[in-house]
Amino acid sequence: MLATDHHSGMAIKRFRTEKEFGEHLTRVLSPAKPVDAREMLYGRDEQLTRVSRALYAEGRHVFIYGDRGVGKSSLAKTAASAYRDGQKDYLFVSCEHGSTLFSVMHSLAKLVIESNAGQEKKRSHEITLGWGPLKYRLESDSTTSGNDLPAPGSLDDCIQLLIDIVNLYGPQSIAVIDEFDAIDQLAERQRFADLLKRMGDRNVGLKFILSGIAASLDDLLGGHLSSIRQLETVPLEPLNWTARFAIIQAAAGEFGIQVPESIRIRIAAISNGFPHYVHLLTEKLLWQMFDDPGVCEEARTNHFRASLDTAVASISPHLKRPYEQATQRVSEDYRDSVWAAADAYDLQRHSSRIFESYVWVCQQLEKDPLPRGKFVKRLNELKKNRYGGLLRNLREKAGWYEFSENMVRGFVRLKAEQNGVQLRDHEYDKEPKALTARAPTMKSHQASRKDYAPPVKFRGEVNDDDDTT
Repeated sequence: MLATDHHSGMAIKRFRTEKEFGEHLTRVLSPAKPVDAREMLYGRDEQLTRVSRALYAEGRHVFIYGDRGVGKSSLAKTAASAYRDGQKDYLFVSCEHGSTLFSVMHSLAKLVIESNAGQEKKRSHEITLGWGPLKYRLESDSTTSGNDLPAPGSLDDCIQLLIDIVNLYGPQSIAVIDEFDAIDQLAERQRFADLLKRMGDRNVGLKFILSGIAASLDDLLGGHLSSIRQLETVPLEPLNWTARFAIIQAAAGEFGIQVPESIRIRIAAISNGFPHYVHLLTEKLLWQMFDDPGVCEEARTNHFRASLDTAVASISPHLKRPYEQATQRVSEDYRDSVWAAADAYDLQRHSSRIFESYVWVCQQLEKDPLPRGKFVKRLNELKKNRYGGLLRNLREKAGWYEFSENMVRGFVRLKAEQNGVQLRDHEYDKEPKALTARAPTMKSHQASRKDYAPPVKFRGEVNDDDDTT
């Protein structure tokens, strides 16, 4: 239903078509792609300052690392744009499985050729890339793609390419190399470190911002190269509560509507600090308000419940599949165990703490929990491929578990909320002015879903200190 067919909130109703509303929504929320504007990058001021200051130093580059979905690409692209004085003409290459240093540099060269071909309107232009005799003469009707450009075959070839890029783009040339962890071979990743060292020796002015999934830089470059002086390393953690709220509030403010504290907290808690889920749930919430046939200047619980359903439906199949493999069983024990594993803020948890979360889940479902031994057996089964390989043990830490993919963890939290089970995020208990409310049971949720109001406080939270079984 379009806004022309009904009356909506005072600010939202000014959008006369779905297209107009949707286009405006993309200016304030970006669940599907990284942002590259500082005004949309919440909770990363400290890291952005670190990156910006590191780039001032001659010969220094930046490596951003952390979990998938935590916002590495957004920080890298925003920092690159800022380094180019707010322009979007930084270079961006995403690695893939099988990538090598030379293939990434080849992609960078093709990007340079194609972007310059698109800019040429009426005059001829030549770009000479230094490891061969090729010259590209780009006419106004050129369809040059760079596909016939040979890949560089040595570090010297790569250095010459980077010098040519600086000559073309100027002294503030910068390139973002994303998904660095997709480069399979450690030797190839280490070759990048060798390139950075040689760039310093040759005084090449181009800057690199690299980003990759890792718990530490040692995982990506190996211990003996992870501390080279040419790299400023920036670890990225999940967003804090203030940043999560800021995303929701900024979007609501753009449309002149209110999102009550109870709903803000639920969106922030489900996200577990991963920006994708904050953006996604807020986007779906605003669409529900747009579709509301009545005047709605404030989001209501029926909007929130419907936004959960549409968010779940929109999640990528590769995130759904492990959860479905684990939970589509005759017994609901596996589903309850998965939900328990995703409870609380900590991404790495001991089985004793997960069991306490399992008891909390069962209380909400009004059912008796399994004995602890049988529950731990369920956790171990969730590591197997036929159960989606959802969990894995931490190396050298007996009894500790984490999700194999924390973006899937976010989907688990979303599914639990959709089914009336509220998983916690204990950091909010440290925030002031937290209100209290008892979580609903599954029976009451099913009996009167329309009356369900999300609570705003998580009771019974435990401190996830080190523990042994």
